Amino acid sequence: MESLCRYLYEKGSVEMANQLCELKSDVFNQILFNRGELVRFLDKEARKEGKSDNAFGLCVLETDRLLANVIAVIGKMLERIDEKSGEEKWKAQKDAMRKGIPGFGRMEKTSAQEAADVRICSIDDHLTKSMEAMIRTVGETAPVEKARELACMKIQTFNQILSKRADVTRGVDKALREGKSINDAISSYSEETTILLNELMDAGSKILTESGEKKKEEMEFMIPIRTKTQYASVRTLLCVQEALHGELDKPFYLPKDMSANRSNIYQGIRLRVGKYQGMMMVEERKTWKQTEKLLGDDAKANVEPLLFEYQKFLFELVEKAKKEGLEWKTKWDEVETEKITVKKENVSTSDELREDDEKDTKEKEKVDEKEEKNEEKKVTTKQIEELKCMMTVMKEEMLQELNKKLESAKIEEGRKNFNQDYCRLEQGLDERNEEVKRLNGVVESLNKKQEETENELEEVKKDHKKEIEEIRKEIQTSSKDDRIKELEMELAEKDGQLKESRETVARYEKESREWKLKEQEQFERMGKNELELLKLMELTKKVLEAEDSLEKLADSEEEVKRLNEIVESLNKRLEEMCESSESYEKMTLEIAKKQNKTEKELEDVKKELKEAREELERMKENSGDDSSFDQLDDSDN
Repeated sequence: MESLCRYLYEKGSVEMANQLCELKSDVFNQILFNRGELVRFLDKEARKEGKSDNAFGLCVLETDRLLANVIAVIGKMLERIDEKSGEEKWKAQKDAMRKGIPGFGRMEKTSAQEAADVRICSIDDHLTKSMEAMIRTVGETAPVEKARELACMKIQTFNQILSKRADVTRGVDKALREGKSINDAISSYSEETTILLNELMDAGSKILTESGEKKKEEMEFMIPIRTKTQYASVRTLLCVQEALHGELDKPFYLPKDMSANRSNIYQGIRLRVGKYQGMMMVEERKTWKQTEKLLGDDAKANVEPLLFEYQKFLFELVEKAKKEGLEWKTKWDEVETEKITVKKENVSTSDELREDDEKDTKEKEKVDEKEEKNEEKKVTTKQIEELKCMMTVMKEEMLQELNKKLESAKIEEGRKNFNQDYCRLEQGLDERNEEVKRLNGVVESLNKKQEETENELEEVKKDHKKEIEEIRKEIQTSSKDDRIKELEMELAEKDGQLKESRETVARYEKESREWKLKEQEQFERMGKNELELLKLMELTKKVLEAEDSLEKLADSEEEVKRLNEIVESLNKRLEEMCESSESYEKMTLEIAKKQNKTEKELEDVKKELKEAREELERMKENSGDDSSFDQLDDSDN
């Protein structure tokens, strides 16, 4: 999926890139939320209630469904880029991720658990958006290999965040059960995830700086070849996923048919998709190195045989994936047919037993009638044994006939299913052949466009050379100084125009880099500001708690009023800070300093109150002693 997104970030429009970035962040947020819900499903209490059955398989299906929706949206966007579809179908495809898998339910949660989930989801949203923004900038500007390295690093960090998401869910539930605070678990989660995010952002910024220096030295003749191979690999990856998983509208593997054996089969299918993608990446790098070597030795070398071999490899890979997809589908169906055959055998045996009982009753009735008619005749033990043997033989013959009928019925049903699957596969092959033809047409059109542009460039170079040679000839042949000066002025003007054009190009490149760096800094500032806002909210809560405690403890009204005025001024400054975004950072620093001062003052006030209480107690004790002495004096008088 990351390779597809990288290609679309590089070739698509700004609107497509924004929509894809938003869609991917939503998908990653949903995956993190599902991870937390899975932890609750696998809890001991949920196991006792029986809610954890088949929860892991449904969670895997839900993640695959979300990723398949993203891939389908990318496919529609690629059709829009190829100008094959007039309508923007990818906007309608985005709504498909709203429909969840049936059976993937949610546990009943308390209000405290829901509030904790809201806080954790806000942290997840910040993480996913910042990660995807960095991936997008690197995919647009950096070379393919560096972007691929950063994508692999992103996958590793996301897996680490998934494990930490499970840990924080367990910690929150444990704290709520024990009646403790959940702030420690959530704060540790935010700190650990920000460390991982900062590592990814540092690596991305390093790649951007290195790519800005190396982009000048990159060979221009390799750019169209890389676009060709990258486009072919993207389309092949989509075909492989459709061959193994089925189309998005008609998937091979439905969640309602999931079982323990089928979940293992589904895991194997997912691993095979990753192996196919790895084979494609290896072959793509191999073709790049070979073409770079040939064109480095000779700029006019023929590279078409290498590209044809790469295209042939991709076609064979798709055919292999189609065959393997059919094999996995048969394995999937065989698990279900085993269950069906067991049920049918049980039903057939029960029916046979019923028929045997009915036959026994009928034969008994016949024997009774014969006994009534032939009262004089007596039945011997030998005759009874012969009748029993005849009955057993009849039963065995009936069982054999029933088994033959069941086998013939199964064979007919299997033939019908096989014919239906064969027709469906033929239709799929026809559609794939049409797609291959369309892709070949696109590749041919791209090759023609490339040849036309190269021919135009050669013609322009030839015309420019001819003009320069004519000017030089005129300079050599002309004996007049004025004509020579005019020609020299024309040459100087053309040289100046060339210099100006080069300077403008360099200026535009510098401006684009500066703007990208500014955007990156802005994203980092936004992330820091959000974290500071969370800290400020916690500090305001502490101030409010301190205010409540002071109202109960403090006897002096002047200090309480002063603290209330400080809190009101802080609230006003917070409102002013939200309104004015330019002075946001300065205000946050001032507020943090003043809040530290207020905390120190609160501690001093508490100390003074304790001292005042101790003095009051001492005064009370002293006053009690004085009153006793006064009573003694009165008694003496």
